[in-house]
Amino acid sequence: VESVRAMGRGLATVEGVVALKVPGDDATVESKYSALHVLEEGKWHAASVSEWVLDPATDVTPKQLEWLIGEWEAKGDAGELKITYTWDVEKVFITGAYTLTKDGRAISKGTQVIGRNPAGGLRSWMVDSYGTTSDAIWTRDGTSWNSEANGRLPDGAVVNSVNVVIPLGPDAFTWQTTGQEIDGAPSEGLPPVKVTRVKK
Repeated sequence: VESVRAMGRGLATVEGVVALKVPGDDATVESKYSALHVLEEGKWHAASVSEWVLDPATDVTPKQLEWLIGEWEAKGDAGELKITYTWDVEKVFITGAYTLTKDGRAISKGTQVIGRNPAGGLRSWMVDSYGTTSDAIWTRDGTSWNSEANGRLPDGAVVNSVNVVIPLGPDAFTWQTTGQEIDGAPSEGLPPVKVTRVKK
């Protein structure tokens, strides 16, 4: 069970995942389910149940990005990046706050919020100290994560890009921006940036 929501007195909805293992078969089949439960004479009964096959690309939750929680850093020609990811109080959204410094001076700051997209996958929103805004749809591709972002630069130009996050164990990942376009004109891609966890 992933969530239980009270709809009123003696009425609740439940969402979760069903895992089925058939004897003699090594594979475990998973599906998603949603159920409406009613309370009658002290017992809960399922009044309605829906079940569907999981799509590994879009049937994802912020919980699967929990490994991001903590402090991270990266260094390169552009400067030094420090980013901290935290849960909100209800553990519904993950917030990332970053600062990019060069020669000891902060040149950019920003905030990213990642949450579940009702249409499938995850969705994120980002703003930075220059006035750039963007939102992105996240999908899973094996062990990596792809986010298709659409936003606007401070001068109003439309920017589109695909960002690829590849975990390298629990304490490192790479982030690469590819396929970037500014007002429809292709922009040069950037090499992967290795981000490592700050050890306490």
